[in-house]
Amino acid sequence: AIREHSIMAGIEELLVSIVSKFDDAGFKKLDASTTKASKATNFLSNNLRNLFVGIIGTIGVREIVNATVKMDSLRTSMNALAGSEVGGFEQIEFLRKETNRLGQDFLTTADAYKNLFSSGKGAGMADSDIQSIFSGVLEAGTVLGSSQQQMQGALTALEQMISKGKVSTQELRLQLGNALPGAMQIAARAMGVTNQEFQKMLESGLDSQKFVMAFANQLHTEFGDKAVGASHTLRAELARLQNAIFFLTSSILDGDAGKEFGKVIAEITKLLTSPVFK
Repeated sequence: AIREHSIMAGIEELLVSIVSKFDDAGFKKLDASTTKASKATNFLSNNLRNLFVGIIGTIGVREIVNATVKMDSLRTSMNALAGSEVGGFEQIEFLRKETNRLGQDFLTTADAYKNLFSSGKGAGMADSDIQSIFSGVLEAGTVLGSSQQQMQGALTALEQMISKGKVSTQELRLQLGNALPGAMQIAARAMGVTNQEFQKMLESGLDSQKFVMAFANQLHTEFGDKAVGASHTLRAELARLQNAIFFLTSSILDGDAGKEFGKVIAEITKLLTSPVFK
């Protein structure tokens, strides 16, 4: 325990030094040709350096590293699913903006969205259609006051329907129905039929892509206009705050600072695995 505390203290000190150095160097590059611009840039650089040092001391190196690892993992997954870094960035940006718009937890919904996106792409769906499904569920969940777990359950149910190609009564009634109150009735309205007629459609076999898109559109029709107004509860504002802290924390080690810190971690790993520590 003593060794771990000493190592973490050393890493934190190095992290402060690295981030301070790169922050200062980065902003000095912004020096303008005029004296006024130069003074303003130096002032901004020095103040941001002090701000970052304070942030690291407040948040802690563990949280910074953990947030960076989670964001790197999400980027790697979305890049692979989208087929490029540009595509992955676009999906994460969509996810960031949508969770902020509706006051939902970014990390929780990111995991569900990643799985939904994977199923949708595997079924040949367009990115915009997958995003529409995701937004429809979040809008409905926001208005209905569903928990993060309930919305995650709804997205999982839709993901499984897309993967299987057919809609089963069990998935619709149990999984989706438990996640979104009134899901069966909404589903019937989405298909433009009565509840009894919809049950017969399920029994005869209903194409999942056709249903999921109709269901998402119905969710947007019924809840879309109400969602933003319903997204200013205390829980939603706390989620936005938590998201902001996560994005700030995960960005501290972006770029050169992250590369340098990675070199430090590699050297520490070598030291810990050397005969001296055995």
